[in-house]
Order: sequence, then structure tokens, then C-alpha cells
Amino acid sequence: MERYYKIGYGCGCGDNEDYITAKDQKEADAAAWQCAIEEYEMFEGLHGIRGMHDIALDDYDIELDEADEATYDNIEQDYLDEREGQLDYWAEEITEKEYLIGIGELEDDDE
Repeated sequence: MERYYKIGYGCGCGDNEDYITAKDQKEADAAAWQCAIEEYEMFEGLHGIRGMHDIALDDYDIELDEADEATYDNIEQDYLDEREGQLDYWAEEITEKEYLIGIGELEDDDE
């Protein structure tokens, strides 16, 4: 049975919210995490958010395509650690009515 969730996500460049259906909290958390990653990747190179190329240049003083396999693996791990440290995401179960209001399918009677 599908459940209704409000998710939030960001990476330090503003927060976003969305409404989804998921089978459980774990699936909703995974969806919020994936949205946060996509947000992070969209801002790489801006606002101090570094991609693998930036880390290679800043921390290893090489171009990414010049890295040997071991160095590339280190750069990739540094990138993943840095990215994970900047992600912000959450998922909260909500009612069907809150979901329908959130997606614009129902008007909020309280307004």
C-alpha cells in the first residue's frame, strides 16, 4: 500500500520540498536522499560546492583525467565524503489530504 510523504532536500543552496508516494519510510528517505544528490550535482562548481574535478585540482594539484587509478579512487572518496557532509534531506509521512493539497489537487479549506 502506498503511503504519502512530504520530503525536504538541499545541499546548502536553498531548501526544497516535494510530495511523493512510497511504500514505506525507508523508500521515502531514499527518494529524499536521491533528490538531495541531484540538487548537489546541479550546483557543483557554484557556491563553493566542489565536484571531482575541483577536488583533483584543489587537493591533489592535478587534472582529474591525469590521475592514476589509486589517486582517482582517493579523489572519488573525498568527493563522496564531501558531498554526503553537505546533503540535507528528510521525509515525513503525511495524510492523503495533505498530499493532495501539496500537489495542488485539492484546495486547503483552512486558507
